[in-house]
Amino acid sequence: MNKSYKDLEAYQLSFDLAMEIFNLTRNFSKTGKPSSLKRPTSNVYLLT
Repeated sequence: MNKSYKDLEAYQLSFDLAMEIFNLTRNFSKTGKPSSLKRPTSNVYLLT
């Protein structure tokens, strides 16, 4: 039984959090808020 890193609870929680932040900040540039706030979300995704 080979397990992937995607099976780890920490991965699943961090991925869900990253997606929630991404979805919350998706429209920031359209509302005049800095789009640079979106970058940390994508960095979290890349690290996981």
